[in-house]
Amino acid sequence: HAKSGRCLSEDLPRRNRFDFILIMVLTVTCTIMSFYQLGGTSCASDYWKAASLGDEIVASFDKEYTVSCIVFSGGIPSSSGKCTIYYEDAEGEWQSVYIIDHEAIEFYKWNYSKDISFTAQNIWVHTDEPGLWLNELGFFYTDDNGKMQLVPIDRESIGTTYEETKVSGKAENLFDEQDTIPETLTYMN
Repeated sequence: HAKSGRCLSEDLPRRNRFDFILIMVLTVTCTIMSFYQLGGTSCASDYWKAASLGDEIVASFDKEYTVSCIVFSGGIPSSSGKCTIYYEDAEGEWQSVYIIDHEAIEFYKWNYSKDISFTAQNIWVHTDEPGLWLNELGFFYTDDNGKMQLVPIDRESIGTTYEETKVSGKAENLFDEQDTIPETLTYMN
């Protein structure tokens, strides 16, 4: 055929019903395998944004705990922003325990800091550099059985030193969706 000036690809076989069924089965199978357990279906959506230098949030646990892990979820990554988390020690002094920098924020991804250990009932989040966007902040302790447990936040204890705006969100938003915090980091979150 090529010598007579016709392309070899011009004589396409006709597709029949079987071909279309086969294509649909392969497409559906590939779709299911690609999207099955792609990720979790729940995440923290309310946010708090450190809008100004010195913005602070103080919150209390329902009692004193020995915290072994801090977990946070960032919203939209920004090019600036840093907050320091403090805890109140037995003498009533605030001790720095962890710094959340804008470089650690990934779009709706949970971040875990497991190399932490402090005993406290009160925590303080201080804005060192404005711009950090956080969806949720949680603290874990290890129970008597060695299992990680989420520390309950006393929502009535949350206090701030800034004026709430539409840009900053509410301080309560940092602790309002504690049920979305996964115990461990997996491919689902």
